[in-house]
Amino acid sequence: MGEVVRVEVSKEFLVACAEGIHARPAACLVKLANNYAGEILIHYQDQVINAKSIMRILAAGIKAGARIKVVVSGDSPQSVVEEIEELLGGEVS
Repeated sequence: MGEVVRVEVSKEFLVACAEGIHARPAACLVKLANNYAGEILIHYQDQVINAKSIMRILAAGIKAGARIKVVVSGDSPQSVVEEIEELLGGEVS
């Protein structure tokens, strides 16, 4: 039987949005996450945030210039990371 391979890609970003991740970019991020079958997690300070939850993203209070790490796992995670990069900007590594 075929083995399921789960690929994970992570990337750090500096949040380039002038107001940080507020309602509009959070909604765009959640929409992207909900259209992806895999998992997208945001690491910010000591929090691990499910990118499919707008309430968790907004409650995190991610400010402009903040350093976050995005971890995407599932099918084609690199393309999802690239979409997040377009949305948030500020690639670090």
